[in-house]
Amino acid sequence: ERKEAERKEAERKNTTIPNSNAMKSIPPNCWGVSGAQLLVLVKIVIDHFGKDGRPNVYEVVKAVIKPLCMAEAVSYSILVNPSGIRSQTFVTHAWSESFLGFIRSIRAYYADFESRVFWICFIANPQTWPQSELKLLLGPTAFASPFYLAMSQCSEFLVVRNENSNMYTRLWCVTE
Repeated sequence: ERKEAERKEAERKNTTIPNSNAMKSIPPNCWGVSGAQLLVLVKIVIDHFGKDGRPNVYEVVKAVIKPLCMAEAVSYSILVNPSGIRSQTFVTHAWSESFLGFIRSIRAYYADFESRVFWICFIANPQTWPQSELKLLLGPTAFASPFYLAMSQCSEFLVVRNENSNMYTRLWCVTE
């Protein structure tokens, strides 16, 4: 018990993200992004990769999301909504998919796409945090994670499958 308390104290001291960071005060269900904001991100991605580019989500995170969010140490959703915005639809998917195809799939499903607010992991979670901070953020179990906390408060759950991979080979997709 004492060793566990010492470990937690050492972990707390080694934190690099201050408690004043918005990601630590805004509840996970408010780490959403509107469809209109996703369309702005689409334009940024096309500007970066070209109109014929077909980057997957891994590539978009590395080349676009991380550079945009690095200075503030927040997620893309908090970067564009500094006070947070309550999510309506939790979206589960696999990162190996085409980013543009992923957005097209969501857009085709909702007539109110531009005004709807989505919780999407790579946009909601801070992609630039060090592993030690992400471990703390994700919590000791899946039921303490931002994924679960957001999912439990969204009114809809959307599964976006893709042609590149079976999303249910991914542990987080199975968990969700």
